[in-house]
Amino acid sequence: MEGSRVKIPGFIQDSQDARYYRRLGETVKIKAGTLIAYPGDLPRYCYFIRSGRVFAGIIDRTRMERILFSLEKDTIFLEQYLLTGSCSELFFEADTDVVAQRITYPELVQGMKSRFSMTLDIIHAMSGFNGALLKRVATDLNEAASVKICELLIDMMELFGRQTDQGILLEVKVKQEVMGKLTGLHRVTVARELNKLKSEGLLVSGDGRYLIPDREGLLRYRDRKSGAEEKNGYRDR
Repeated sequence: MEGSRVKIPGFIQDSQDARYYRRLGETVKIKAGTLIAYPGDLPRYCYFIRSGRVFAGIIDRTRMERILFSLEKDTIFLEQYLLTGSCSELFFEADTDVVAQRITYPELVQGMKSRFSMTLDIIHAMSGFNGALLKRVATDLNEAASVKICELLIDMMELFGRQTDQGILLEVKVKQEVMGKLTGLHRVTVARELNKLKSEGLLVSGDGRYLIPDREGLLRYRDRKSGAEEKNGYRDR
């Protein structure tokens, strides 16, 4: 069973192209917590991430932030708004300290003209981002709370997991509030679902970090919960 993915992987297919992006524009350092773009902004730049992580998400009607994606190394963002002259629909915020190439419209267009593989990269990035956004919306409409939490932990295993004798340790501290923003669930619901996993022996917490003793057990639990919801014809919100 394939679930939603929090991370948008790097889209650069050729290492030569990655080096080319690093020569475009101006190298900038962005501190963690910096808001790079806000819904309704007309971006003046796009960014190619050299290191660090950027969150992208939406602001709901209650003004609450909802994180949709994590953008990682060798990923470009805001390029579709820059090229089309349209306003950003999402907020983009540095989750960690970020080093990136800040690229203007003329620099991006000139690069695409001079290097056809870069044009293909941009098209791939734009279609991949839009496709991931549609998939995330569909996931939000259909998945139960228990499945969403499992999917999030699986994503975190892939991104931040380290194998130990006791299981897979997630080497980042993630607050329940952030988990709620990533999944669209209330913090109380997040706490309830995490406690369910702990009672099943599938999750251990301590020092602000999580340990997953049995990866395959977590996958089976997710599939079981997903199958039960489909069979019953409802979704637990």
